[in-house]
Amino acid sequence: MDVQLSLSPLPLHSPEQPLEPASADATPHTSMPLPPEAIYSSKEELYTSIQAWAAHHCYAFRIGRSTKIHGGPRTKITYNCDRYGLPPSEKHPQQHLQARIKPSQAITYLRQITTTPLQPYDIYNLNASFKREQRHGLSPNDALIQHLTDNKIHFKINVTSENRTQHLFIAYPQSIQLAQTNQDVVLVDNTYKTNKFQMPLLHMIGVTSSGLTFSIGFCFLPGETQEDFIWGFQCFQELGINPGAIVIDGDQAQKNASEEVFPHAPTLLCIWHVNQCVLAKCKNVVGEEDWKAFEAAWRIVIQAQTIEQFDKRWLEFQTQYSNPKTQQCVAYLQNEWLKPGQKERLVEAWTNQYLHFGIRVTSRAEGAHAYIKRYLGGKKTKGDLYSSWLLIEAAVINQITAVSTRISMLQDRAPLDIDKKLYQGCFGVVTWYALRLVQRHQETVSRPLLPCTGAFTRAMGLPCAHICEDFHEHWYWDRKSTIQPLLNPLWAGRQRIANAEVAHTGRILSKGEKKAKQLPKCSACHRQGHTMSSCSCPLKLQASIAAQSQILLELDTVPTSPTLSISPTAPSAPLASAPLASLAPTVPKQLSPDRPEVLILAYLAEKTAWLAQHPTIRPAEYRKARKWKTPRPKILKEQVFYMPRERRDLTGTIITNKADWTNEEIIAWLDNEEKKEQDEYNMLESEFIRNRNRNTENRSRDIWARLEEEYARDSERYIL
Repeated sequence: MDVQLSLSPLPLHSPEQPLEPASADATPHTSMPLPPEAIYSSKEELYTSIQAWAAHHCYAFRIGRSTKIHGGPRTKITYNCDRYGLPPSEKHPQQHLQARIKPSQAITYLRQITTTPLQPYDIYNLNASFKREQRHGLSPNDALIQHLTDNKIHFKINVTSENRTQHLFIAYPQSIQLAQTNQDVVLVDNTYKTNKFQMPLLHMIGVTSSGLTFSIGFCFLPGETQEDFIWGFQCFQELGINPGAIVIDGDQAQKNASEEVFPHAPTLLCIWHVNQCVLAKCKNVVGEEDWKAFEAAWRIVIQAQTIEQFDKRWLEFQTQYSNPKTQQCVAYLQNEWLKPGQKERLVEAWTNQYLHFGIRVTSRAEGAHAYIKRYLGGKKTKGDLYSSWLLIEAAVINQITAVSTRISMLQDRAPLDIDKKLYQGCFGVVTWYALRLVQRHQETVSRPLLPCTGAFTRAMGLPCAHICEDFHEHWYWDRKSTIQPLLNPLWAGRQRIANAEVAHTGRILSKGEKKAKQLPKCSACHRQGHTMSSCSCPLKLQASIAAQSQILLELDTVPTSPTLSISPTAPSAPLASAPLASLAPTVPKQLSPDRPEVLILAYLAEKTAWLAQHPTIRPAEYRKARKWKTPRPKILKEQVFYMPRERRDLTGTIITNKADWTNEEIIAWLDNEEKKEQDEYNMLESEFIRNRNRNTENRSRDIWARLEEEYARDSERYIL
């Protein structure tokens, strides 16, 4: 097979002739000379020749592409320089450094694709050289200031008299923009081990209207004194952000600084951090066995909804734990967390007076710390301020991008679990997260409501079950938008009269065009105005009165006859003329005790009484505490099809033809059905044991007869 290689327009040479370097004019587009053009007898000979040429000029060839030419045995081969392109592992070494790829991982991958004898210290040295090149000969602190200035990142630095960095506040521009539209609640917390100088990092965190967390600003502090926190809060205030509420972990210096810089914003204590402090201080004193009861009683105290309720619960707590063993714990709680000025930031009776949107813990801040630490390399972070900020900046950019993308996705997708008819005036304005909170709170409407305290609306900015007026701007997709959602038109109803007479063109006839409708004629009494099946027919009315009177007469004559056969007889003249008013009035029926409306009242009464005897048990844990099974949501959804379709009041009057049964009503119904099945099984089992020697046919006949009697008796007394 002949192979021809054309590299440049030079004269052809035979293989015996020595290869001479090509002139510079013949290869104007390359820095290395190409082999001269020649004809070879085989592909192997060609490859050996050009490789010898390339080796003489300090490079080599490799096969780049091989294509078979159609219509013959000829093959087109393209040879490339071995330096054409780079291996994937060598394309972006600086990006590998920024991505925090470990040297061990890089070596493992490189040894799979190459035989280069790399060692970990080679990669460490390469990373160090990249960092030096990144700083352009500047010190880390000067390089950081230069980087922040070039990228227009907001920062403020405070130095000592020796020109040593003391405080450094940094906020990314996109974070500032997002915080200015979501500044209602700000979480503040310190995190550590972010740099080799062991400077605490003050982390400011915000929450969007969709419940997403993002970082606002970072402040490197030399310590945790009140002056340090004041400097950080003042820098945060200069961003143009005025938070409606600030949640901290309970540090006294941090609390004092927050109240000094933001006097109009309430400072709330993180419940989780407070409970952790109580755990560390009191668990060893109370003991392992009594700790759960002590902790539950403490939670009941701080969850009081009114001041009167708090005073009552705290007095009960003091009375319960006034023994010498736990007296020091009560004193600790009184002097540390329930003293004046401190309980107003912890107990719900006071904190629910402020608009905190349900954010009472700094667990979001702990999650934000962990997110930043993953970029910093975990607990082994030993970088300077410059390298630490580069990694924090990468984390913030990814976080802001993810939050913006998530908000756009949520806004574009209408959820299926929200009632569109009820909330159509909020679609496009209020976030789905807020509507779900309202829908969850709306479930309390179907249950008996306690007196409204207004705590849900004041604390969350959402309409409660007692009143639905407006949503706080915190829950809007865009606060600046003034576009109101365009609602659907109201239902106009049927425009055409049902069964109206129309012309052959479909037009409704006018009054003058309509024909006079003839009255129907009865085929029994031959009178106009009714039909034979109508109750207005006098013959049918007389026959009905006579039949009912005859039945009453026979019942009065033979009251104790068990085999009396009641059948209508021919009406007699005196009975036929008896007035209808002589019949006994019908007794109003009651609602069946097996109806969901009756069952839920008994269920709630039993639940309320049991919870009153066990105050440490929350209502959501009622069934679990009593060791009752809670049906799965799928079973509750399927059970609706077996329940009555209409909802009635206790007198049997229909309230609505399509009942929307709540979960507790369905559970009460299921409990009753299970109890009935168990009672029936026990009854059948006892009868089987008692009538074991009786005929099976007689026994089944007795069972069916008893069931018919029970059904007839219930039908007469109740509305099923």
